[in-house]
Amino acid sequence: MKSKTAIRSLLALIILGAAYLYASPYWVLYQIKNAVDQNDQHKLSQYIDYPSVRQNLKQQLQSQIAAQLQQPDQGVYAELGMKFASVFTEKMLDQMIRPETLALLLQTKAQAKALQHPNTQQSTTQPTASTETPTAPNSTASDLAYHTAYQSFSRFRVSVANTAQATTQIDIVLKRHGLSWQVSEIILPNGIKF
Repeated sequence: MKSKTAIRSLLALIILGAAYLYASPYWVLYQIKNAVDQNDQHKLSQYIDYPSVRQNLKQQLQSQIAAQLQQPDQGVYAELGMKFASVFTEKMLDQMIRPETLALLLQTKAQAKALQHPNTQQSTTQPTASTETPTAPNSTASDLAYHTAYQSFSRFRVSVANTAQATTQIDIVLKRHGLSWQVSEIILPNGIKF
């Protein structure tokens, strides 16, 4: 009798552990969303591998700039342009992908929300007919489509696409770090022009 209880307990622990391992990237995404909504730069930084994101974005930007500079009409200055672009993107991303810059971006996001909805108390005093009309911010949010998928045991991908513009899709890759996950890559759309 005791052995059956021990087996059931062990089986329950295994199932709970497997469920946690499967659901953990979704929990991290939820934590990231809460950190963004609360402008909590410290909490958000825990879920971002800054060196990996910087390196990933540098490689993407440099390869896209190189592809554009290798066009036949670029001439003799293409190599000089590539060297300049390489140094420029490296310095720019070193400055942009930092916790301090991220905090500034989050503050700007919060201020933009406040400007979009300056007086929420006024809307409650208006007649009900006026509150039923759709607002512009909700329509832009509905244009975003999310798709999540495991690519391997330790790699999870979130695709964010704008349904109004078929070419704009950004992929965010999370990698497992112990029992948690961190954003390690941000994959930009291919058609970016510089």
